[in-house]
Amino acid sequence: MKKFLTIALFLILFSQLSVVSCLDYIVETECGSIFGKKTGTTTQAYLGIRYAQPPTGAYRFQPPRSVDKGQDCQALAGYGAMCPQSLSGKVAGSEDCLFLNVWAPKSATTSSNLPVLVWIHGGGLINNNGGFSVYGTPEIFAEKHNMVVVSMNYRLGLLGFLALDALNHSDQRGVSGNYGILDQLESLKWVQKNIKQFGGNPQDVTIFGQSAGAASALMLTASDLSEGLFHRTIAMSAPAGLIQTQETACQDNLKGFVQASSCKGKTGNDLVKCLYNMDYSEFVTDIYKVSNYLGTWFWGLPDHPIENKYPLLTIDQYLIKESLPDSFKNGNFQKVDLLVSWMTEEIDLLPNKIITDYSEKQYKDLIVSTFDNFQSGLGDQVYQLYPFSDFENPQMGFDQITTDIGPACLLNTLGQNAAKNLPSDKNLYFYISPQKPQIKGPCFLGTYCSKYAFHMFDSFAVFNNTPAMQLGKTDIEYGSLIRNALSQFIKTGKIESPAWEPFVKNNLFTWLQVPGPKLISNPRTEKCKFWDNNGFTKYMWQC
Repeated sequence: MKKFLTIALFLILFSQLSVVSCLDYIVETECGSIFGKKTGTTTQAYLGIRYAQPPTGAYRFQPPRSVDKGQDCQALAGYGAMCPQSLSGKVAGSEDCLFLNVWAPKSATTSSNLPVLVWIHGGGLINNNGGFSVYGTPEIFAEKHNMVVVSMNYRLGLLGFLALDALNHSDQRGVSGNYGILDQLESLKWVQKNIKQFGGNPQDVTIFGQSAGAASALMLTASDLSEGLFHRTIAMSAPAGLIQTQETACQDNLKGFVQASSCKGKTGNDLVKCLYNMDYSEFVTDIYKVSNYLGTWFWGLPDHPIENKYPLLTIDQYLIKESLPDSFKNGNFQKVDLLVSWMTEEIDLLPNKIITDYSEKQYKDLIVSTFDNFQSGLGDQVYQLYPFSDFENPQMGFDQITTDIGPACLLNTLGQNAAKNLPSDKNLYFYISPQKPQIKGPCFLGTYCSKYAFHMFDSFAVFNNTPAMQLGKTDIEYGSLIRNALSQFIKTGKIESPAWEPFVKNNLFTWLQVPGPKLISNPRTEKCKFWDNNGFTKYMWQC
């Protein structure tokens, strides 16, 4: 028996040494040794680090719990499981998914004090992950710009954002929802405790998100709970309207998701028990049964505000106390350096209605019929603001209309409000990008080839390793242009270039495209005033 135990212990030790022997770096953290592997030419990657305990079982609809000291906190197989989501029509991932990844220059030491970039992935709060997702991964900032980079998974969909009155009583906060944002907060706390061991400076952290990741970054910026956890915010194409009141969210989820689920008809404690016992795959599939969000609303324009959206960020009076525009208007946000952006044709990504070949009459008739649904006579006014002659293609014109109604005008207002409340030592930059993609190979996301500056194109170009599309030479140049500006901002909070000026100076934007950016005065003043005067903030485009 003793001989058997000796052999068994030897085999266990040998297997562990075999794993470590193919790795190049070891970093000691609060929860033990983290193993890294050389990647690229100058970077080391530490993948699949557990930053919170599994949100499973009795902890499904609860805030994340910190990892205990001494707990095994790395999944050596790679990035760690993604959070549950639909992938190619099938449920993928695991509830045990709260992992993050770190990339650092291989020369980094505990005294390097390098800037830290924390990437928050997008995906509508229902898809993607901090590993090699549709966006690619952000390690290029570590490889080429000498900083430490972190990405994380966070809970998605119903498991990440379900708000229900029945769940409020079982949550220590007294509210429900926003679990995915609480996960992001937990990862930032992990960064504060551990990033110095990887060469990073915990007092020099930038959060960077795109799409729903950018909405998350703005929500973190507007939250009292994030004080001291980061020092700059980058928000690319943020759907800042991706938020509901807690009351509305609870009502929508009850009559939408719950009534379509296997918990239909249950209330109170019986409903809570049912939700905790439900297989996680049902939370993924039921989104697609009940949400009006996916479809016309996502790729086009509805004729009325919709209900039964899949779970959104909520004003829960715990994490966030008011809408994002109101937070920035009232000065209730972390006073950090800000960089905000959008693409001029965000919606050119699989539009609900392709109108590339429309005549001038067809284009005008579409606009008139669409907007007269909102208010009689409104269509002619819209056409005067977006006439056929202003665009090289009617698709481009309609894309700009939906973009302005959606992220552009809301971000424009949010930025103006932020500028009024930022102290003089903090900067706010805006860029708008009309850069057209130069796509090689198959068309992006199916059969429609995006022709204009579509949603996600700037982040694809910045990372330059996305599996979704093969970048052309001009795309790569464009990505480098943005990345060089972002790296300056991440390191200093400033961008030293004649083409970049803080927004607070004369309401200036950077018009960002190859061959080079230029400064312009606010290009959306008249149009955004029109949409605001006609009550279109409630139709905000969300992604």
